[in-house]
Amino acid sequence: MKRSLKYFITAAICTATLITGTIPAFASDKNLSDVIHSIDRCDVILDQNGTVWAYRPAAGGYTEKKVALETDVITIDDFGNYFMVQKKDGTIWEIDFDNGKPSQFYVDADPFNGVRKIKIAQNAKTVSSNPWNIYAVTNNNAYYHIQRTGSASLLPSERYTYQKVQDNVAKAFENILYLTTDGKLYGKNIQVDITGTIPCAQTPRPADWTLIDSNVKDFYAFMNGSTYYYIKNDGSLYGWGNNTFGQLGSRRFERFGTIGVTSLAPGEKVSVVMYDFNVEKIMTGVDHLEYKDVVFVYKKDGSIWQMGNTSAATATVNEKGALLAPQLPNDGKPVRVDAATVAQHNSLRDGVTERTYTIGPDGSMIVSGAYGMKEIPDPQKILPYLLDTKTVTNQKINGITVSLH
Repeated sequence: MKRSLKYFITAAICTATLITGTIPAFASDKNLSDVIHSIDRCDVILDQNGTVWAYRPAAGGYTEKKVALETDVITIDDFGNYFMVQKKDGTIWEIDFDNGKPSQFYVDADPFNGVRKIKIAQNAKTVSSNPWNIYAVTNNNAYYHIQRTGSASLLPSERYTYQKVQDNVAKAFENILYLTTDGKLYGKNIQVDITGTIPCAQTPRPADWTLIDSNVKDFYAFMNGSTYYYIKNDGSLYGWGNNTFGQLGSRRFERFGTIGVTSLAPGEKVSVVMYDFNVEKIMTGVDHLEYKDVVFVYKKDGSIWQMGNTSAATATVNEKGALLAPQLPNDGKPVRVDAATVAQHNSLRDGVTERTYTIGPDGSMIVSGAYGMKEIPDPQKILPYLLDTKTVTNQKINGITVSLH
């Protein structure tokens, strides 16, 4: 049973740009993580028609459940204990599974027992988010930071704060990158050495907005915002950040290791995160990028290039205890591929629930993994309840198809 929305008010502080007007839907290629979100009790899926679904497959004696949560949606994203949607009319909504319990954590709520919707803002052109924070660029090219206050109030003006970050912004990613309408790319709170002169071990994250480059056409943030790219107006592609599996098109790195590792035995292999703090040119003639489980570069001449390999890179410790460079396929260099190869990269693994999703050419999906089906008493009486967990293997998600375009 859906609860009617009683509060349809957006904070007055953002009336100048977040309230006025609507915008048409804009088209952009999506990644699998843009259309599927995985939580304990269900999948949250954005289908090809713009409908958001809560879905749970049949398993272990439990029947399949499927409920439409919202329509006319172009973006879904995790938002702390809730999830956020951007609709075609430019509005942003918080959607919370509402089970009538004091806890507001959706992992504890039954997604098939009703939802609560709160309209956060209007007039949004692009949106990104992380827990309790939304970063929106409006149709008026104003860049806003919208933050959850922790208040239980359903009034947006009390539930959120609205702060304008910058005017004349075309696109932004969280509180990390923004691109101005005249092609200047700025960064903040990112692992990058703008000047290239500071030793990597001592490189600070820029605390203030810093100009990265000019004449920029577009930028991308992949790998949960740890690998970054931008394309200049002349088609040249630049990148920096996490290069764990060669997604920067090279083996270049300035340090590698794992946080918290202080000593390793000689010959021991460890998964590593390699960061290249210097923005460097990767290739020319680039039109756009796509990220699945690897990065695909689409060039203006029609060719497609794959950067990276899904096999995690490893480093070896030598006799002196130093980490040696990991070996990457094709020495980390981009490889030219065809459209059929791109189509084969059609899987997504959720790092929290550990479910795996595979999308077919027709947009159908196959899922493997565990779902929390029903509340059961905790025999240890430590928690209010536990979830009765059932597992499915290669099970089709019925009646829902997705599109990445």
